Amino acid sequence: MCKNLRIALCSVPELGHCLPLIHIGEELVNKGHDVYFVSGNIAKETRLKSMTEEVGIKIIYTND
Repeated sequence: MCKNLRIALCSVPELGHCLPLIHIGEELVNKGHDVYFVSGNIAKETRLKSMTEEVGIKIIYTND
């Protein structure tokens, strides 16, 4: 059994690119890992923030 990991998932802030990673991140959270999603500031204006928070992923914004 693997210990708790910290995992960063990164993508451009477009839902078509982010959705697959959110699903992967959700499975990793369910297995007990700390998952962070890194994306551009524009993601604040999309549904990305609520979608990641719903499944337990923490989001980090970068400066565009």
